[in-house]
Amino acid sequence: MKPVIFSHGEKGGVGKSTVAALMCDALIFRGDKRIAIVDGDATTADVTRRYGAHAASSTAIGLADPSEKERAINKLLDYIAQVHLDVDAIVVNLPATASETVDPEAEVIRQTLEDLDLEPRIVYSASNNTVAFDALKSSFEYGLAVACKKRLALAPAFLRDDGLLERLQSRP
Repeated sequence: MKPVIFSHGEKGGVGKSTVAALMCDALIFRGDKRIAIVDGDATTADVTRRYGAHAASSTAIGLADPSEKERAINKLLDYIAQVHLDVDAIVVNLPATASETVDPEAEVIRQTLEDLDLEPRIVYSASNNTVAFDALKSSFEYGLAVACKKRLALAPAFLRDDGLLERLQSRP
């Protein structure tokens, strides 16, 4: 199955774009893969600006506005359906508001990707506060991370919690 890799996080500045860029770098330059790139924040579109010329396809889709989430999710899924046969992987750099716009649509996303024989994966970047862990926990229990069998949470090692990371790692 071809991967669709989502770079997610609870706010701006946690490393979502850096993770997405590293995924693109690894896939394009080290793996000689044909990829598609989606920037979920159309106002910045930093990953498509950096890697778009090296990708088989790239686009920016405004996934940041909660009032437009249904239209935006449909646009994202239509784009993925359109390009998935021509690429080896798809990297989606989600906006800071993805917990409000993308996470509630996790089941629709999972089902659509499954129907296309695509494998959703997620890298969730968290900052060093309890709000970050609440958002991380929510995504892993009710949001997009639930739809992904391959999940990775990136969090500062110095942050102590109540065992959340261990519980997330032990989930099937």
